[in-house]
Amino acid sequence: MADKKHLTYANAGVSFEAESEAISRLKPLVQTTYRPEVLSDVGSFGGLLHSNRIKNRCLFPVRIVLAQS
Repeated sequence: MADKKHLTYANAGVSFEAESEAISRLKPLVQTTYRPEVLSDVGSFGGLLHSNRIKNRCLFPVRIVLAQS
């Protein structure tokens, strides 16, 4: 039987250490762009923003903003 290589994030080229390093380096720069509506910090799955535009229609007027690459 042939020796099979296990499918892992590392074998696919993903480095969680590099991700952590990139976030820690970018975080101070990104935080300079924050406005009062921002409810979450860098590193979350999506950005949480308070939304005055929908406050009359929602109990918790929060928008979740995502960016995928």
